Amino acid sequence: MKFIKYLFIALTISIFIGSIINAIFFEKKPEILNNVHQPRYDTSLVDSSLIVTDVDTTPVKMSNNWAYDERPDKMTSKSIYLAQTISSTILDFEFPYDGGASAYLTIRNKDGFNKAYVEMSKGQFLIHSSAKMWKVRFDQKDTDYYLFNPASSGNSKIAFVSRSAEFIENVKKHKKVIIEAEFYQEGLRQMEFDISNLKWDH
Repeated sequence: MKFIKYLFIALTISIFIGSIINAIFFEKKPEILNNVHQPRYDTSLVDSSLIVTDVDTTPVKMSNNWAYDERPDKMTSKSIYLAQTISSTILDFEFPYDGGASAYLTIRNKDGFNKAYVEMSKGQFLIHSSAKMWKVRFDQKDTDYYLFNPASSGNSKIAFVSRSAEFIENVKKHKKVIIEAEFYQEGLRQMEFDISNLKWDH
């Protein structure tokens, strides 16, 4: 009887030890499995033009000082109209934005509303979380101040003019505009645009 008793105890211990070894070396923990099957969001694969809700950053082909484009809004099937000019000023920034940066002044009509914005090929406007007051001068007129707003997407290469209707009317009436903007770690820089002969009936 004692032999059977000791044998039963030995079998029980061996089964218990075996289950521990199996759990440690052969079974995957639930939290690891959860991490394996959870979808990964790789931001390097995201096209920024897909997440920007307030601007289409696709470049417009330039011809003279103004280039024009019409493209469909995929959400409404209505047309989006664009007019764009490139700055005559090339800005030189420090690394990693060195090599010359161009500015684009774009006027856009979407859903019947006109907006104007400035977009950089490189560099960052110092406008991440709040609007900034920048100097604007049309031709030889007195310097004015316009409030520029950050893009809702957080794209710091884009800044919207708050008084777009007034700004666009001034663009129609003048030949040149200089915008002085503040850049991240670069201070104030001036961008000059040839705005003559704009054709905009929207």
